[in-house]
Amino acid sequence: IRYMALIGSFGWGGATLQRVTELLQSVKLEQLDPVLVKGYPREKDYQALDRLAENIAEKHGALGIA
Repeated sequence: IRYMALIGSFGWGGATLQRVTELLQSVKLEQLDPVLVKGYPREKDYQALDRLAENIAEKHGALGIA
């Protein structure tokens, strides 16, 4: 199984997730929750990054690559 996580920031667009998902449609990926920030990151954005990192660590641990 392959995983995809998108982390990014934007000023006015916000269509990044949709575009990347469309580009990678033919590749079988499990999409993890993205962390997309409009403008400067806030505390909730840092918390979302922490949750994503924990999710990735769990997935690696389950595969024996942690």
